[in-house]
Amino acid sequence: MILHLAWKNIWRNPVRSLVVIAAVVVGVWAGVSISAFSNGMTMHYLNSQLDTYIGHVSLQTKTFNEERSAEFSLENVESLLEFYTNDSTVKTLTPITLANGMIASANYTSGIQIRGIDIATDTLVFKTYQYITKGKYLSDSFKNQIVVGEKLAEKLKSGLRSKVVLTFQRVDGTITSAAFRISGILKTPNSTLDQMRVFVNREDLQKYVGGENTTHELSFRLYDANYAKTFTANHSTLLASTDTLLNWFQIAPELAYVDSSLDLTLYIFMGIIVLALTLGILNTMLMAILERKRELGMLMAIGTSRPFLFKLIMSETLMLSCIGAPLGLFIAFLTVYFTSTYGINLSGFTEGLAMYGMGNVIYPDLKIDYIIGITSFIFIAAIIAAIYPAVKAIKLKPLEAIRQH
Repeated sequence: MILHLAWKNIWRNPVRSLVVIAAVVVGVWAGVSISAFSNGMTMHYLNSQLDTYIGHVSLQTKTFNEERSAEFSLENVESLLEFYTNDSTVKTLTPITLANGMIASANYTSGIQIRGIDIATDTLVFKTYQYITKGKYLSDSFKNQIVVGEKLAEKLKSGLRSKVVLTFQRVDGTITSAAFRISGILKTPNSTLDQMRVFVNREDLQKYVGGENTTHELSFRLYDANYAKTFTANHSTLLASTDTLLNWFQIAPELAYVDSSLDLTLYIFMGIIVLALTLGILNTMLMAILERKRELGMLMAIGTSRPFLFKLIMSETLMLSCIGAPLGLFIAFLTVYFTSTYGINLSGFTEGLAMYGMGNVIYPDLKIDYIIGITSFIFIAAIIAAIYPAVKAIKLKPLEAIRQH
């Protein structure tokens, strides 16, 4: 009875009803689209950092983590590799030899971190190789190859096949130098780190630091990056007293900060959208009550109960929301599908994005819990917006309402 009457009432003034429906459509569309864009930006930022430099989990000696000196390397590396390879939560891992030193050409000298990588497994943990713009990534075919960032190559005034000299500390504390030839130039989303790190074959670096088995870090790629905290908590008790496991939250806490900052921005936008939607529905429903004042007075005069009128007005608002929400979701899905396929080009903000290690193209990513949350907020906003007009309606005095109209 109430639903049938509510359905008839909302189409008595189609313009007013369409305004409410349009407000709900825009609210749902904007909420879902903004959340997808925000989540896409967050995931783009996190993945670009985890996939190029950080990894999900890192195993090091405690002393190396504190002092970053070449002499403090891991022991029993082969046993560790075998143990963690058999862990069901570990997708893959790679050994890394590290050294802090200098890179020099005839034109420029700079301090850098040298990463000696195992070519066979490094590409399974990191995606740095995908960012090669000139030349090629490292291979086992040639000795003393080096990959440098684009900005660093410009400062060195060196191109492909140019020779550079690396100077760094050996495990015995002495200083050594070696010549390397540039085989590849890369440009990752993080141009700052590109100027601070270079990549060489792990065997070459081990030879010069003075230890064939020198390994400073095991970097892990898990099946789920969000499992990193649990992984380190579960495995830390199994480590030797000299070793430590660090998850990416500990290695780069700024990543979690950016994640939370973007979430806060999303909540602020959603708050604005819900507030605007609430005020819009409130205003429209109040106008409806004023227009139907005489009608409502007559209904009460002939015996219609006030609770019935309250339910009727609330039902009308919910019906309009039930029409608008699916339409808004449909349009939002189309928007997200198109933008996630082709990306959103933000080349106008290149410098700002590069500061955060992000590329120019963002691909929105929609989460199901965001859809549920946003739709729920919209319905709650609609209900809250309808309560005041409904209360105002049932407080009408029948005779006054009939006479005043």
